[in-house]
Parts: sequence; structure tokens; C-alpha cells
Amino acid sequence: MSQQTRGDGATTADILSAFAAMRAHGVRFYKTFMSFGELPDTTSVRGAAVPVRHRVLGPRGFMAAGALATLADAALSAVLRRSIGEPTKMATIGLMLQVIREVSARTIVADAETVSLTRRVGVARCKMTNEEGTLVAIATGTFAISNMQMVYPRLFAEQDNATGDSQLPSFPLQELSRHERLILKNVERLLRASSADGPFADFLGIEWQRRGDGEARGRWPLGPHLWNTVGVIHGGAVCGALVAAALACIPGDPPGRILEQHVQFIRPAQGDELVVEAQLSRRGRSVIFVDAAVTNPEHKIVASALITVRGPRAGSDSAIDEPPR
Repeated sequence: MSQQTRGDGATTADILSAFAAMRAHGVRFYKTFMSFGELPDTTSVRGAAVPVRHRVLGPRGFMAAGALATLADAALSAVLRRSIGEPTKMATIGLMLQVIREVSARTIVADAETVSLTRRVGVARCKMTNEEGTLVAIATGTFAISNMQMVYPRLFAEQDNATGDSQLPSFPLQELSRHERLILKNVERLLRASSADGPFADFLGIEWQRRGDGEARGRWPLGPHLWNTVGVIHGGAVCGALVAAALACIPGDPPGRILEQHVQFIRPAQGDELVVEAQLSRRGRSVIFVDAAVTNPEHKIVASALITVRGPRAGSDSAIDEPPR
């Protein structure tokens, strides 16, 4: 399957618009650029939504599993914060993502609910659907809760849809701060990569040293384009790196399809560089099991995952939506 460009590849104007949203709402570049937006807390929808644009696509031309994980994380943490009712600092400690069908929709909405909430730990789950209400993925997240206030109490401006911030005016290049200029330069370089890993993995910027034949290893230079609201690498980006490593260790064209991802976050992803690794654990007749991990320069595990993949030569899948032509 050839990669679908959707005709809306990221441009400098898109990056400047993300900076405008950052300034307007006090959030980080990662979510504003990916256009993940929180939805109002109504009786019908509680969670987050994202337009399926070029920048969130995976190697098969559908929405990347890492982008789905980011959307899930946004929806799950949002509904927990509403349940708590006051600004709260949270850290994702576990995320399970099940991909029911590959996403070829224009917008994905995550409808979340709180499952369990104590003073220190919250659990929430969400269902992600397309415009027609068809289920595309399910996620459950576990979060550590601190009564320390967030640097930015509101992660998103409440809006009726995920594209509201795209209407914000951008501003001239000469008005960018030094910090914003560094992000602009880095993101423009990454998005020119156009690798077989897909636009979302290109944005992450992993530099592979070994891939295929059951193993993958790469260095992951970090930067502020990947930060969350507390200045460490966003959990959705970490999920995306683990998925990219899992697919990189499996030879085949087209690449395999992610079915399930179980991620444990052990310590914050921070610093200048991390290492991403994956190893094929077992290959069955129709599915492949991969162990993946992100480690820091001290060889300590930042996050680990067991990822289930439908093999690249496993035949057709009736649950897959064909991408728009």
C-alpha cells in the first residue's frame, strides 16, 4: 500500500500557526502542531479529537499508532482532570492501546470516562471513533497524580472541534523567539526526511543504526518539539518511538500493521538523546510479538512495551478501511 500524502504536507505556515496556538493557550508545540484538541465536557462527548493530516500518518498511509496513543493520552488525562476538578499534575505510567481498524477518516474523536480515581492514581479508558461513529481503537491509561499544580493549568482551550486553533493568525518569521526558531529549523529538517517509516516517525527523528532481521536499534536526538507541559518528552511520542522500532525490526514491504501496544512508563524521557530498541520475541502464523524499549544514556529503561503486529505477508484484513483516493 502506498503512503497517502493527503495533499496537506506540513509547511512553514503550519509550524507558525502552531506557534500562534502555543502563545494563545500556553501549551507546548507537540500537541499544537499535531492539532490534538480537547473537547468541551458535554453529555455526549468527553475527551479529545484530531484531524487526520499528513503529519500524523504512519508507514502504511493510515494514522500512526503513536498518534492514536497521543490522542488517547490527551482524552484520558482530560477526563481525569475533570473528575478531580482542580489543576493537577499527572504522569502516565501505563497505556494499553488496541487498534481495531486502520484509520482513513478525516477526524478521530476519543470519548473517555474515568474508571477509578484515588488520591494518587487514576485509571481511565476511551473509545476512538471516526466521523461515522465507527470504532477504530480502544485505550486504557493509568496515571500517577500529584497535588502539585501544573505549570499550565489548562492543556487546551476548549473548542467545538480539533481544528479551531488552525484559524489563529500566524506571525512573521522575524517575530519568532530564539527558542521558536530552533524548533522551526529542527521540524522543517525532520519533515523533509520522507522516509519509509511515515511522516509521524519522521517528526520523531530517530536515526536508525540497525534495522530488520528481527532487531532494530536507533539513537533518538531529543528537542523541545517533543516536550509535554512539564518539559519532558510527551508520552505519545515515546509510544510512537516504540512502535517505529517494532516495525523497523520486521522486514517486509508493506510494513506490518499494529494490533496492540502495552506500554509501561518507568521514568521521565528527558535529556539530549535516548536509545530506541526492539527485538522480535515470537513470530506466529498471523501475528508477531515484539519487545521494545527506550533507554537513557545511563542504560536505564525509560519505557518498555510489548507490541503485537499483524505480519506484512499475513494476507488481507477485512477490518481495514481503504484510504481515500
